[in-house]
Amino acid sequence: MPPRLTLAGLLPLVAGLLMLPTHGTRHFLAVTPPERLIYLQSFRIVMEIILWALAVQGRAPKLMTFEGRNIDILVGLTAIPIGWMVVERRAWPVWVAAAWNVVGILILANVVIHAQLALPTPFRAFVTEPSTAFLATFPYIWLVGFLVPFAFWLHAGSLVQLARRPRFNTVSA
Repeated sequence: MPPRLTLAGLLPLVAGLLMLPTHGTRHFLAVTPPERLIYLQSFRIVMEIILWALAVQGRAPKLMTFEGRNIDILVGLTAIPIGWMVVERRAWPVWVAAAWNVVGILILANVVIHAQLALPTPFRAFVTEPSTAFLATFPYIWLVGFLVPFAFWLHAGSLVQLARRPRFNTVSA
């Protein structure tokens, strides 16, 4: 079960990253307003509330919630203000959104690592009840197989967009 769970997350993640330099993705990023990729990260608020509700019901470990070691909700809560202040109002410098994306990737990695280390495997570092093995079942596999790679891709795509903005580049022509 755990190797399948790891593959369920890794395959779409790698596929998404391999798509970043393609012509179609470059075109998509060129025509999509940069704030949209940032605003979309607010879906993480709903996901964190769902994980918290599952933990309250005893169906998910507390470790996977904002009461445990998952601060992913902060990315969702800050997505709209970051997109608004950096991209739409241009009140904050673009590096703020770039730093926010990097921190968002690190927070996402933190969640994935904790989930992996709480799986019932020989590498288990966190013994939780229930374990994170519930993520390998339907419908929760969508979290691993789609939503986590999607969140990562949104950050990566946003970084590509921000790097193309004139204010982000420090080299003047």
